[in-house]
Amino acid sequence: MAPPSVTGGGNLVWVGVFVFGPAWSRFKGVVMLARIFVGIVIGLVAGLIEAGSLSLSKRQNQIAEALIFIVGAGFIGASFMFGAIYGVMAIAEIAIGFYAFGKLFKRNKTTP
Repeated sequence: MAPPSVTGGGNLVWVGVFVFGPAWSRFKGVVMLARIFVGIVIGLVAGLIEAGSLSLSKRQNQIAEALIFIVGAGFIGASFMFGAIYGVMAIAEIAIGFYAFGKLFKRNKTTP
């Protein structure tokens, strides 16, 4: 039979939860803030690619669109793994980033 420290049983686990509990709560808040920031950045990059602001060939633009789709879909899928509300928040974060890019870097059309 293995000692309790190897199997995860015993008093060591409870001491760790008691000592590191408050720190873990603060860490989860930082992770959530980072996830929100990443979602908005994904939306900004998607807006940059969709607006055609980069000087890319048609083939390169298609590849960039496919890559940002894969990154966005992975981010949304990973967020849904934590719960439906986190998945919806991920969709909203990407949409906010995309909308912000459109508002902040809007091209002015000039008429002759």
